[in-house]
Amino acid sequence: MMGGVAARMEMVDPGFVRTRRGARTACATIFSWATLTAVTVVFGVAEPLPIALFGAGACFFGALLITVAVVITVELRQTAVWAAAAFLILQMFLSYALRSWRPRAGLSP
Repeated sequence: MMGGVAARMEMVDPGFVRTRRGARTACATIFSWATLTAVTVVFGVAEPLPIALFGAGACFFGALLITVAVVITVELRQTAVWAAAAFLILQMFLSYALRSWRPRAGLSP
């Protein structure tokens, strides 16, 4: 599995696919930060920076998580169908099981 991932990392970037995806992720992160900054300023939030940074971080992490999940699923699909299905079920379970532990924007500890 790791050999296939390493081979993909060393390949030439045809049509600048990786460059476009990286630019999209960077732009989405910046726009998320800018949008949350504007919203917090409009609503007069006392400390807008943590909320804006949380939104930008969540956007960036979400974009990376989706990419990693797709890469792992494709690699597992080439190995065995049951492994890809098990990984999907694990993702669904963890998204539900970890809900109560995730941080919430705007809440003070």
